[in-house]
Amino acid sequence: MFMHIHSDGQRKHLLASVLVGVVAFIILLLGLLLVYRGHKLVEQQLRDRLRDTAAVGALEINADILQNIHGPADAQSASLITTVQQLHQLQDSMTNASSVYLMRKTKDPNTLTFIADASMLETKDQLDENHNGKIDENEAPPIIGEKYDVRKFPVLRNEAFLHPAVDAAFTTDQWGTVISGYAPVRSSDGKTVAILGIDMDAKEFLAQTRDLGSEFLTFLVLLGGAYVVWVSILMILQWRMDILRRLEEERTSVLLLASHQLGEPLTIFKLSAEALADERKSPNLEGVVDENLHNIQQGIARMEAVLSLLNTASMLEEGDAGVKREEASVGEIIRSVLHDYKTMLDEKKQTVEMRLEDDLALRTDPRFLRKILRELLDNASAYSPVGSSITISAAKQGEEIVLEIIDHGCGIPQEDTSRLFGKFVRGSNALAQRPNGYGLGLFVAQHLARLLGGKITLQSRLSEGTKATVLIPVREKRKWTFYFSALFPIFRS
Repeated sequence: MFMHIHSDGQRKHLLASVLVGVVAFIILLLGLLLVYRGHKLVEQQLRDRLRDTAAVGALEINADILQNIHGPADAQSASLITTVQQLHQLQDSMTNASSVYLMRKTKDPNTLTFIADASMLETKDQLDENHNGKIDENEAPPIIGEKYDVRKFPVLRNEAFLHPAVDAAFTTDQWGTVISGYAPVRSSDGKTVAILGIDMDAKEFLAQTRDLGSEFLTFLVLLGGAYVVWVSILMILQWRMDILRRLEEERTSVLLLASHQLGEPLTIFKLSAEALADERKSPNLEGVVDENLHNIQQGIARMEAVLSLLNTASMLEEGDAGVKREEASVGEIIRSVLHDYKTMLDEKKQTVEMRLEDDLALRTDPRFLRKILRELLDNASAYSPVGSSITISAAKQGEEIVLEIIDHGCGIPQEDTSRLFGKFVRGSNALAQRPNGYGLGLFVAQHLARLLGGKITLQSRLSEGTKATVLIPVREKRKWTFYFSALFPIFRS
């Protein structure tokens, strides 16, 4: 039925936060996709190079002499020496090749045996890469005929004996983290007698991947920094524009207040003074004095009301309002406010329906709560027609007292709802309903509600009415919660 009221500032801040989050997420997602794509491209290049190198290397191997190498007894044979030399030359011609070797099939499809390795003829000193005086497990070359379990490497079970291939993933074993490529070694009659294996150290690939990630991270940080600076500048400019706009609105409102709310009492004083001057010799001077004295007193009362609201607003903005909490009855506070406004309600023949839960009590500042209810009841009566009804309800929900004042008056135009809690702000249709408004009532009421740890919200529909809801905690909120709410008002709505 009703339309929620939010502030433009909160909506702008929320939209800016969402925009920043969405853009940051998109940048991050695109960056991750680029890194992933770059990783895959580098990996594919490595695989292609390894596959081609294995294929070319296999053509240089003399397949016919491999038939003469069967076990450790052939370690010094000419066939082995020739084969190892070929493997060693192949390894030296490659960058980052950690091992080059030959293997053949066995009767078990899950087991291959080593024929030769490029490091088989190296001396002890050459094999001792870490110079600790002994040959460690990861430094020792395989033995001729040594079995190798290939269950974790499906490509070695058959594919590598048919055409050049590369392992599906990197492998970590006693020789380090490598990626391996293979190619069949065929005899002069075209029969595959072995496969050539090349283990390429993954350090270069991993380094390239890290460099790619680092470069992207640097780019992302720079881009993110530039974006944050850009958004910050825009938000600062927007903030300054909002301040200037509010100052201009306040200036215009103060001028209107001065010309109308203060100008009218001054006119009354002037006319009353002229009337007294004209009638100073009149025999009915006492009646003239009484009439004009009444007018002057009304003018003074109006000026005092304006000055009182201005002082209250200034005091609230400067934070000089001291909250004095005590146990209070919600029902008694509401009834005391209704008693104060009985005459005004009777003049407009308006009725008030109360819906109060029994024994509602809270620890609050009764002065502030009365002031809040006066402002809201005053608005409900002023902007509702003669003979209408106003409903006041109070109930406890969780740790809060919920007060509602519902009228059936003129309502609030949608374009005005976002700024009604501002200083010197009135609805565009307010002047026709209440010429003597100040535009400070809701501003003061909202500030008082926040001092009590609560808030006021409005829901309205034009020509149907308005519902004002006051939320006040039963007990004083913890200080950190209050400060958080004060620093981030977006979470109060």
